[in-house]
Amino acid sequence: MIKRIFSLLLLAGFCLTDIRKKELNTKGLICTVLAALLIRFAEGTLWTGVAGCAEGGLLMLVSRLSGGRFGMGDAILLTATGLLLGIRENTELFLTALLFSAVWAGGLLIFRRKSRNYEMPFVPFLTAAQVLLLAGGGGG
Repeated sequence: MIKRIFSLLLLAGFCLTDIRKKELNTKGLICTVLAALLIRFAEGTLWTGVAGCAEGGLLMLVSRLSGGRFGMGDAILLTATGLLLGIRENTELFLTALLFSAVWAGGLLIFRRKSRNYEMPFVPFLTAAQVLLLAGGGGG
């Protein structure tokens, strides 16, 4: 539960920048990953965290292969949350955020507010997903 709250605070910290600029601060992302590594190292659960960040690593590859259609900053942030939460809880976070973003994007398209080429910030959906998962007692 504490790691979920900490990851929520991290996500919320990146949320406004992602909404306004649609980019994430590189130094902030590096500090976030390092903090997550230090927490896992201090707990003696580093390998559990490393397994959790595999999802973020896969998304970095997706970002490269898609020409940035999925943001590299989002992938790095999911690497940090994966380090904190572990693979099961991070996957739950990611899939919930994907569902939220799909519903939102569908609404934007249906009501003709944006075109298909609109670049939507993803961190707000990660933040909302983490709030929902915390409220529902999701994960450990």
